[in-house]
Amino acid sequence: MFGEYKRLNSRVGMSKRSAKKSTSEKKSQHPSATKGKLVEEIVQKMHDSPNVKVERRVFLDSVGGSGKREIDILLTSSVAGYPVRLAIECKNEKTPIGSPKIDAFVGKLQDVGIPSQLGIYVSASGYTGGAIERARKAGIKTLVLTGLTRIVYRRPLLRLSNLLLTSSPRSRSSRYRTSYPQ
Repeated sequence: MFGEYKRLNSRVGMSKRSAKKSTSEKKSQHPSATKGKLVEEIVQKMHDSPNVKVERRVFLDSVGGSGKREIDILLTSSVAGYPVRLAIECKNEKTPIGSPKIDAFVGKLQDVGIPSQLGIYVSASGYTGGAIERARKAGIKTLVLTGLTRIVYRRPLLRLSNLLLTSSPRSRSSRYRTSYPQ
């Protein structure tokens, strides 16, 4: 699960010349991208269950045929023989998520043909009041991932057994607790 961190840490102690990376490598290893990937991995594992296909970083075709859009986590199953897809957007930012990010997610869901009522937004930093209200109007479930500690010097400081995914305030109450060994 943390192979990426091992790769990042293996560069410590290298000479400047040997530690140079291509632009694409630098982009994929940017600390904020790394933090986002970590939340995606955690959310993916938390939603793993029988009869549900859980995929990470899925590119879905736009309904209008104007390209592809990335879904952080896509849950696919069937209910009474009908296919159902839930899309999860994951964010690990310093500040609470605002309504512009919720609006962007609503637009992404519309673009790929997933009803906004089947959208879930997971944030490690919470939401502004405007974001919660916008998500509520669109039918998007807002969840907060707690128990995730900060990443210092590119090393994850996690106690996986303490992670908790809860509904944000003024949203329907639900809780998911991890079942990872320490």
